[in-house]
Amino acid sequence: MFIIKFFFRLIIFVLTFLYSEINISGRIYNVATDEGIPDVNIYVNQSSYFAISKADGSFILIYSGKNKEIVVEFNHIAYESVRKVYNKNQSSINIAMKEVMLQLDDVVVTSMRSSYLLRDVPVNTEVIGGKYIKESGAITVSELLEQRSGVTTDANVDGGSIFKLMGLDSRYILVLKDGQPVVGRFNNRVDLNHISLTGIEKIEITKGPGSVIYGTEAMGGVINIVSKRGKQISSFNSRFRTTTFSNNLRDITNSPMGNVFSFGNSLGSKNLYLNSNITIQTLNKGQEFEYINSDQINKYNFDSDLNWFSNNKNQEFKLSTSYFLQSDSGATKLSTGTLLFTNSTIINRMQFSAKYSFQFKNKAKIIQSLRQDYYSRNYSQNSEFDSFIEKDLTKEESLEYELVYINNYKYGSLNTGIEISNPIYMSDRIEGGKQKKTMNAIFFQQDWNFLESFDFVTGLRIDEYGDTIVFSPRIAYAYSLNENYKYRVSYGHGFRAPSFMETLINWNHVQFNYQVLGNPDLRSESSKGLTFGIEYFNQRTLKISSLIYHNRFENLIEDYVIEPGKLSYYNVSRASFTGFETLVKYLINSNTSVDYNLSIINNLNDQGKQIPNTVPLSMGLRIAHQLPMKGFESSINIKGVSRINSQEYDPVLGVYKSSKNIEPYAMIDIQMKYKINKKYSIVLGSKNIGDHTNKIFGPYIGRIGYVEFLTK
Repeated sequence: MFIIKFFFRLIIFVLTFLYSEINISGRIYNVATDEGIPDVNIYVNQSSYFAISKADGSFILIYSGKNKEIVVEFNHIAYESVRKVYNKNQSSINIAMKEVMLQLDDVVVTSMRSSYLLRDVPVNTEVIGGKYIKESGAITVSELLEQRSGVTTDANVDGGSIFKLMGLDSRYILVLKDGQPVVGRFNNRVDLNHISLTGIEKIEITKGPGSVIYGTEAMGGVINIVSKRGKQISSFNSRFRTTTFSNNLRDITNSPMGNVFSFGNSLGSKNLYLNSNITIQTLNKGQEFEYINSDQINKYNFDSDLNWFSNNKNQEFKLSTSYFLQSDSGATKLSTGTLLFTNSTIINRMQFSAKYSFQFKNKAKIIQSLRQDYYSRNYSQNSEFDSFIEKDLTKEESLEYELVYINNYKYGSLNTGIEISNPIYMSDRIEGGKQKKTMNAIFFQQDWNFLESFDFVTGLRIDEYGDTIVFSPRIAYAYSLNENYKYRVSYGHGFRAPSFMETLINWNHVQFNYQVLGNPDLRSESSKGLTFGIEYFNQRTLKISSLIYHNRFENLIEDYVIEPGKLSYYNVSRASFTGFETLVKYLINSNTSVDYNLSIINNLNDQGKQIPNTVPLSMGLRIAHQLPMKGFESSINIKGVSRINSQEYDPVLGVYKSSKNIEPYAMIDIQMKYKINKKYSIVLGSKNIGDHTNKIFGPYIGRIGYVEFLTK
């Protein structure tokens, strides 16, 4: 009997030693609000041990496997995932998670040019967060915005894309990268296909005039592309994607093929962070698409930020470098194979900036920045018969200094500053070849909040360029009815100074036989905009934002025909841009989320007629789902567009001609991701599943499929 008991106890001891039980209990909470997070998936990596957090965020996880050390993952579709390593000596732990869906506690800066929580910002601000970017499958900012309602794209003359926001041409939308203007506006527009999403944390969008704090080009809105900030821990991530544009698997090798390779590296310590990101994109046989006119396209993006913080965090110094290179080449042949001409384009964009901020003990802050920009576009076309040769070189340079003073006090905040810049423009298309000007500005914005439930904002900016002075005022009011409802109303003026090209161009388009002449007497375009927004949120699962806007433009710069084959620019009287938007974010459960957006637009010219190619109604739906224990994530994006009364522009006659109406259509994208292990993932996706195309108005590319490999 003694021997039996001895062996029984020995077996229990051995099993206990081999399969020691680890009990982990604790609380999971929102890092911004300290509120407990319910329904978080808690599981031991590569095992069947799991638990779910309770309503107050508390949890108990019991592990009885043979490992003495385990990796536990905390996963919720509305929060950034957390991974922790535990052993049997640890019994209680608190887990902080960052909310990434409703983003009410995200810090935004674009609409006020100073830091506010999204829930508190007085002026309507839309945020496209990292979660949405990841689920989109987009490589560039242009691809991302195209998936949303109220955004359309057309082909630019250089084969790039022109995006429209709220029906507004992108020349009226100021594009920023980390608060600094993106240089290089060929044809007066920034090509968002040049901006990679690698290393991007979020995109902030302000709708309505923003010239009160940003000056020219912010007539209709501002888009600020915000980079990820460094962390104290080092990290590395990479992605490789290959894309086929063929609908027939047997014909893949003969069809256009695209490849994307990107990687990001972050190095950090207590006081110093370094972020670097590289993206390489290639497209072969691109001339299969008529609007591209290039056989081979190569794009290279490099972005790097170096941040230093003092020990007490009251000083920060940041050095930033951004570089973009695009080279493409193509050839045009007759049906017989005879070569007519070849073409090539090389685009360079570089930006260097230094920024220093110092915060005083009384919460006041001074920010100084110095930025040097450079942009060039070199286009050439050569005929095999020497009868037609075209070369076109365009360059932009700018040196800008900025000084901003911010003071936060008990009953409000003050934001004031000055800007000094000296833009230089060089082009083979303008008279004299090279022009430069000096632009100076002073601005202030005051936020009064004597009561916690409301904000009253007043602001004014004065811009001087050449012999012209422009005043841009703003007034805004925000009121919180309770913790669930927020009302915002704002009124402001915006302007856009005539570009060098519009005032000084003197160019003959030999291929299509027409001439374009500038108009040095052009006046600045101006806008007066009113927005009214209502926002509802219940803190955890639902956010509804609705916006009504009306923007009245005056002195619009348009093309007109002096005589057949000769065009110039002039100021027309006015146009109005009116619309309604709704954005809905809904958390169904801890594994499923829904994003919905609706846009209704009514844009009229000075004769009360609809502006050509306005999209009156569009809507978007994004559904994301995950199975964290199985390592599976999926998303589907649907964008629907109503009927469009389309008109095609004739550059020779300078008028729009009616064309066949575009019937309603839907664009559907899907993406599926499988997590192989903690470092590697594979992604399968398809865009434009319905294969909808339109050679004149877009979309220009039909159904595509891609496979992607991720590491981190």
